[in-house]
Amino acid sequence: MPDQILLRANHRLAWGALVFPLLLFLIAAVTCGWGITTNGTLVVGLGILGLLLALAWGGLVWLQLRQPVVVLKQDRLQFYLPGPQPIEVPLEVAECALLGTGVTELPGAPRKDVQTRNIVFKLAESAEEYAHRDMPLALGKWCMGEVTIRGLYCEPLNLELIQRINQTLYDAQQGAK
Repeated sequence: MPDQILLRANHRLAWGALVFPLLLFLIAAVTCGWGITTNGTLVVGLGILGLLLALAWGGLVWLQLRQPVVVLKQDRLQFYLPGPQPIEVPLEVAECALLGTGVTELPGAPRKDVQTRNIVFKLAESAEEYAHRDMPLALGKWCMGEVTIRGLYCEPLNLELIQRINQTLYDAQQGAK
């Protein structure tokens, strides 16, 4: 069975984050051009440095765009919370996905709490070794066998998505038996 992405990252957030590297790239390109026309090697060097920095920054954001949040890989669920190395949970431990709501503090906003949708992956109570994991509170919470992922950091959440995830989990668990 090929890997299936069950939940993707928030592309809206990542596309917005590409604005700053793009601005840096444009400023660095203009700086390079100006340095070339005025024979200013220091200015050209600074422009090239800015171009490289903008490309690296943009590349990191692009990688974040491509990073899934939850993947079904053979007989395991992989949670990328946060980062490149997933937290793996056996498929038989996953019970279901639920749609929830919660209060989230918006990053960069001065103490402005907003109501957001969350997705909750319910894990079997008997699997105590998967009951708790540390993760940044801004992304969600993993405790008492529930993995809560804030909707701000993943694709738009709706009942259709939750039903698709639950159907995929069910089909994979039935196929594993």
